Amino acid sequence: MDIQIRVEGVEELVAKLTKLEQLQRVKRQVLAEGTALRGKMATYPTRVYTPNPLIKSNPKVRRAFFAKLRAGEISVPYNRTYKLRDNWKVASEGGGWVAKVSVEGVSYASLVQGANQAYGHSVSGWLTVNRAETLYGPGIKQRITQALEQEVANV
Repeated sequence: MDIQIRVEGVEELVAKLTKLEQLQRVKRQVLAEGTALRGKMATYPTRVYTPNPLIKSNPKVRRAFFAKLRAGEISVPYNRTYKLRDNWKVASEGGGWVAKVSVEGVSYASLVQGANQAYGHSVSGWLTVNRAETLYGPGIKQRITQALEQEVANV
């Protein structure tokens, strides 16, 4: 005497579980959020002239400024190279679960947009990494959560 147990719809269930395991919509959303954040970080503030008070009050700073000006290392007014903008990158990591937004190859990036932002860059409106996290982090988390909820609901 044989007893057979058959699970009906197992193929459909396995297909749904496989789709749920991959969570492609969520991974696409993570990368899209990284790309959008890269765009925010790579945006230059509008030009605002802010004099450096140290040039007038600190002889060492004044001498260094004029030495660099004579040597052609700097120009007045400053001509933007857009090197910082062009070196912000976004990369998908961790099988698509992480979007790494970073700037590479720009030695002065931390002085412009990092935690140690120079005073002149803060008054001219440069977005820092910390400020970007505060401004955009909650929205990013919300949109990724929505993508996750939609993905699960559609399985």
